[in-house]
Amino acid sequence: MVEEFEADLQERERRTGIKTERDKPLVDRLAALGMPKEAIEETAELLGAFELIMKDRPEGLSQRVRRKLAETAEAEISALDQLQDIIDARRLKWTDRPR
Repeated sequence: MVEEFEADLQERERRTGIKTERDKPLVDRLAALGMPKEAIEETAELLGAFELIMKDRPEGLSQRVRRKLAETAEAEISALDQLQDIIDARRLKWTDRPR
C-alpha cells in the first residue's frame, strides 16, 4: 500500500514537472502538488497518529483521530457480522438440502 501510494505520488509529480524528492516531508510534497489544505492537514494528523501508535503512546492521540479509528473499527465489525450472516445462511441452505 505504501509503495503504491509512493508510486502514485511520483507519477503525479512527474506529470506536473515536480522533481521527486523522497526525503522531503510528505505534506510538503502534497502541498507542491496543490492538494487541498484540509487533506494535507488530515494527512499530517494521521501520520502523527501512526507515529504515536508505533511508539506505543496511544494516549497522545487526538479525540478526532480516536473517533476516526473507532468508526473504522465499527465499520469493519459490521462488515464481518454481515459476512458471517451470509456464511450462516449458506450453511443452513446446504444442511437443509434433501439428500
